[in-house]
Amino acid sequence: MRVVKALAGVIAALVVLFFAVGWLLPDRVAIDRGIHVARSPAEVHAVLDGFGRFNEWSPWAELDPQARYEFSGPPTGVGATLRWSGNDAVGSGRQRIVESVAGERVVTALEFDGQGEATARFLLSPRDGGTDVLWRFEADFGGSIPGRWSGLFLDRLIGADYERGLARLKALLESGSGSASSVMVDGEEIDFAPLTLLYASGTAPVDDIHAIAATLAARYGEIAALMQAQGVRQVGAPLTITHAVEDGVWRFDAAIPVDRNDVALAGEVRAGMSPGGRALRFVHVGPYERLHAHWQAAMDWTAGHGYRQRGPVIAQYLSDPGETPPEALVTHLVVPIE
Repeated sequence: MRVVKALAGVIAALVVLFFAVGWLLPDRVAIDRGIHVARSPAEVHAVLDGFGRFNEWSPWAELDPQARYEFSGPPTGVGATLRWSGNDAVGSGRQRIVESVAGERVVTALEFDGQGEATARFLLSPRDGGTDVLWRFEADFGGSIPGRWSGLFLDRLIGADYERGLARLKALLESGSGSASSVMVDGEEIDFAPLTLLYASGTAPVDDIHAIAATLAARYGEIAALMQAQGVRQVGAPLTITHAVEDGVWRFDAAIPVDRNDVALAGEVRAGMSPGGRALRFVHVGPYERLHAHWQAAMDWTAGHGYRQRGPVIAQYLSDPGETPPEALVTHLVVPIE
């Protein structure tokens, strides 16, 4: 009986000690790992600003090749969401982008099923023609005494994973396959509102970016001159409508959304409406010379996922190339579907 009482006393003392010391431990813990990547902040940000390529550099993907991944929200930026479910090594949960500043940072909210929440930050700093990438994990344990104790071992638990993930990210980006304009695509179903357009047709060799640029500049110039002469206002991003890509030649309309269609047409400029309704949207980030490869991948993705295209592909040029670095140019490819 004395042994039992003594053992009970020791256990009680340990419990008291556990809670007493636990209250003195930090309620917030941050783990940092960093690496230098020989790519611009815009290129690094474009790969991190979404989950389409996450498993190409994630340190956990190889722990469970059979894990399930579900994507929701926009493909990039705030709201992009990844839910995963796997074995004991990877667990299950959700991560969602809650803040994104081009070329500077991406912040994600992490929810681990049955374990709590945390925050991960990617902080980007330009240096020596490349980018210093800091990957930070932040956890707030609040009044959880077990959580505060686990914080003591957090660096040992995930530090090596973060180092491995950053090394894989560096290899992906520096190999060139991690380019912001990678041909790995993910379509988002949308309801595309038809646009009132002024447009002019053109053709150019698919593989000659200089000929394409010259043709587009000439067509947009014609449209702009007509708009200025008649006081027509632009109401959306410039776009092109692809009618065919055959024998290496691109046939398209260069178009500008405008506020009215009661225009006295002149020269090669025409008026009309863009296709509207159900469509798939693909987001391309990167130089225009890589856009054709992305267009081809979008066509493959559309067919491979059982969609039937019902009209020409629209490319919306959302960035001003005069103010935006080539690796950060954003283009939306819109594919009308049945």
